[in-house]
Amino acid sequence: MTRTEPPVRSMESTLSCQSSVVRCQLGVLAAVALVLPQNRASAAGGAKPNVVVITIDTLRADHLGCYGYSRIETPNLDALARLGARFTQAYTPVPITLPAHTAIFTGSFPMATGMHDFSGNKLPANGATLAKVLRDNGYTTAAFIGAAVLDSRFGLNQGFETYFDHFDFSRLDETNLDLTERRGDLVMDEALGWLKQAPRPFLLWIHLYDPHFPYTPPEPYASRYRTHLYDGEIAFADAQVGRLLSFLKQRGLFDHSVIALAGDHGEGLGEHGEKTHGFFIYNSTLHVPLILKVPGAAPRVVAEDVSLVDAMPTLLQELKLPIPASVQGRSLLGLILGRQGPTAARPSELYAETYLPLLHFRWGQLRGLESGGWQYIDAPRPELYDVRSDPRELRNLYGARQSLAHEMHDRLYGVIRRFTPASGNAASASGRSATSRSPPAPSSSRAVNRCPTPRTVSRFTSCSPRPWPTDSTAATRNRCASSRRLKRTSPRRCPSGISRPSTITARKIFGARSSSSGRRSSSIPSSRWRLIIWDWRRWKRVIWMERRPPSSARSGSTPRISPPPSISAPST
Repeated sequence: MTRTEPPVRSMESTLSCQSSVVRCQLGVLAAVALVLPQNRASAAGGAKPNVVVITIDTLRADHLGCYGYSRIETPNLDALARLGARFTQAYTPVPITLPAHTAIFTGSFPMATGMHDFSGNKLPANGATLAKVLRDNGYTTAAFIGAAVLDSRFGLNQGFETYFDHFDFSRLDETNLDLTERRGDLVMDEALGWLKQAPRPFLLWIHLYDPHFPYTPPEPYASRYRTHLYDGEIAFADAQVGRLLSFLKQRGLFDHSVIALAGDHGEGLGEHGEKTHGFFIYNSTLHVPLILKVPGAAPRVVAEDVSLVDAMPTLLQELKLPIPASVQGRSLLGLILGRQGPTAARPSELYAETYLPLLHFRWGQLRGLESGGWQYIDAPRPELYDVRSDPRELRNLYGARQSLAHEMHDRLYGVIRRFTPASGNAASASGRSATSRSPPAPSSSRAVNRCPTPRTVSRFTSCSPRPWPTDSTAATRNRCASSRRLKRTSPRRCPSGISRPSTITARKIFGARSSSSGRRSSSIPSSRWRLIIWDWRRWKRVIWMERRPPSSARSGSTPRISPPPSISAPST
């Protein structure tokens, strides 16, 4: 058999063929590279995109399926996370509802807005908000609120043409606004009714309060999650988000809308002795979910540390609108599009604070900073945690890493000074003076947690610093209380067998010291100790539900619990 030899190609023809293949491959790569930019250009080249902001109150990031939690079914939130950018390390600056939402919609930290807590303050009318900017640029703006703690009296309605709160305060005990809510399905009914006739483009904010304490999800979630009622509330909120996403898809609005979903703060759930939130600034109440879906952007997971103050500048940059000079957050659009890493405009320094212990219990505010995998909490007994190896913050390394702790302390107060307006805290404009604490001296006898300067806050009495007796380490402590030592007596029992967190909380906020005999003793004076126990006994009757209300108490604007008028609980 005669074998036919293949024709022999010349070197020139071979090189020509190879160059053709290379040109073809480069052409394919160029076409692929142009797909996303063209989609982004087509999405941005038409009409202005709509903006939908969904905030779910008291939502821990580690209690969602898309964040690795397996005990709960959150199919709608998980689906949204698969279509957008999911931030795995997003944190709130304040674990309290009103100041946390203020940070979202102003892009500023509490020291700039004056919204530290829920004590008669109001957002200044001359400040910039997301709703104001969008309204001034042709957007129809509307908000539908699920809790009285975000009532329009506190100023977050600025810029919203429709602000549906509508709580009848004439029938409610205003000292317990955090227990006055509207169920999520009723909030969503109002929002969807507005969407049916809303002109384009629009800004829509929907606030779901259901995961907030007390945990009383409706059926079938109450039965399905009867041993984890907090998860049942989250599953119920997920179903309401599903209703919204389905409506947007049916009306052809989903693909042309920027959707931002965030939790305002987390929940203690017993970690560090904290049942709910607001007292401490650990990750159980600071770590929140953040999902941003931008038209034409590929889905991705972003692991960089971000704050809720970054939401407003991100949305404005995506809409190609100017970012007000008062905004202190940074835009995350580059991270969403995969075009940049950490920006030099603001290092990854996550500031957190809570003034609830100070304003409601006359204890002391807590401030903290998380950066580079380390978390520092400026407390009477400072705390330092390696959150990468100890995410639950169980091992306080302050004593072992003194130099790092001092560096973190200096950075913390550098952040506070950097983001405090030169004219002082904006709270002074509304009649409240800023509270600040001088940094501890860089020595072994550091004075920690000084009482704020004398002032009057809302209906609370003025606070005067008094010297604390020196202990065996010769450290001077200042407290807003007398200097008598605590007499160790058996504490009174709490009602209905509820565990008594007052001891844990009081020691964490007041601190503890060693006596001359070397034994540990509490540093809380006896007069304050009795007051603390009494406040906790009264407050727990509301916050931790000594008795569970009927499910019907959650409908409409009726408060979940009807406490006696004499009970005064802090609102979150």
